[in-house]
Amino acid sequence: MGAYDNPQMIQTYADQMAKNITTFYQGAVGAANTLKAAHEQKVKKAEKDLKEAEKKEADTYGGIDSAIAKLENDSKGFLGLTDEREAADLQKQIKANLQLIRSKMDAEITDDMSLREINQVKSKYIAQVGTFKEDLDNLAAAYQEWNDSKGLKPNQEGAIVASYNPEMISIFKAFDDDKYNVRIIPRPDGGFEISELDFNKPSQAGGYEVSNSLNLTDWRRKSKTDGYFQNATKLDLKDIEDDTEDLIKDGTFGTKMTRPKIGTDAQGKPLKGTETYYVFDQAKFDKWKKTPAGQQYANSLVDSKNARGYWQALGSIESNLRSVPQIDPATGMPKKGYTTPQTIETFKSYKGQEFSPENLQNAIFDIMADKYSQATNIQ
Repeated sequence: MGAYDNPQMIQTYADQMAKNITTFYQGAVGAANTLKAAHEQKVKKAEKDLKEAEKKEADTYGGIDSAIAKLENDSKGFLGLTDEREAADLQKQIKANLQLIRSKMDAEITDDMSLREINQVKSKYIAQVGTFKEDLDNLAAAYQEWNDSKGLKPNQEGAIVASYNPEMISIFKAFDDDKYNVRIIPRPDGGFEISELDFNKPSQAGGYEVSNSLNLTDWRRKSKTDGYFQNATKLDLKDIEDDTEDLIKDGTFGTKMTRPKIGTDAQGKPLKGTETYYVFDQAKFDKWKKTPAGQQYANSLVDSKNARGYWQALGSIESNLRSVPQIDPATGMPKKGYTTPQTIETFKSYKGQEFSPENLQNAIFDIMADKYSQATNIQ
């Protein structure tokens, strides 16, 4: 009788098969659960890594991107230039500088850096964006002062002295003349430079030669103490009237005089006796102004930081008529035998002299002498 004829053996096979199936199923389920758990762990790790990467990205770039976006937005209409092309060109330069700062930061950050190292790099470039903003704000304030002075004659109060800070004055003139040749670029030290290009002089390295340049960052720092410009400022002797009269009364450059009293008393009778008064003495004054005390006195009347401004205000405007040819509107050429009178104004410095501390000092002495030589009744 065969095995399949033995019911007990068949049952044994059946039981074993069931056991094997159960074992296989349990093994399969266990393996599946293991795979599922491993997959879930990988997903969780990936999510965690993603969050850490996103945080790292935000920590790394969030601050600088915000600073760049704000500066780019704040600089719209920068300087208020009326020429649309000049304004657009300047805005483009600001954007290009910001993009360059961002790209330099990207290039400096590597995958193996710690967050601390990344933050050090980030802080450096955020600081450079901050420097750029301060430089631009300072430039805008200076340009506003430049604009406010337009139309003033050289000797008028507030007129800008052309010989002080000529580099920036030249750059502002370039903006106003629509030359489109002003460029702002970052410096290797983290600051910024503003320059004029000479389009008549191509550079061997490509582009054009620089005709005028100024360290914008250093100039901002200097401006905090020295101001943007020197301005024409009228000399005012009111504050030293009492001191000057004392110098006349004590004989430093004055002479004591007496005269009969002038006037009447309460009863209408002429006053009796004499009275004392003092007059300016030119000879004594000429000696005194050469002494250290006299020179110190004159120097105390002006702020040395604005010495050229005081000197310029002492100048005068001369008007002269001249004849200029009339232009024929049809041909655009001068008409023969036809002229038009035209007033030409020219600025003349005080006594036609160039500025020097000594000349300014002498001018102050001249003003003092003119004022007090006519004061014949100092009491």
